[in-house]
Amino acid sequence: MKADGSFRLAGFGSFSKSERAPKTGEAIEIAATIAIRFSAAAALKTAL
Repeated sequence: MKADGSFRLAGFGSFSKSERAPKTGEAIEIAATIAIRFSAAAALKTAL
């Protein structure tokens, strides 16, 4: 991954890191967790 937390494969898609609060969304005093997100490229979407 790059320093900004992203990675791209041409024709396949991209992965990126995002920080999110707990699933409930309640206000609590803990650090955010890190989740990986995937966005499919247009070529992959049409192939499926």
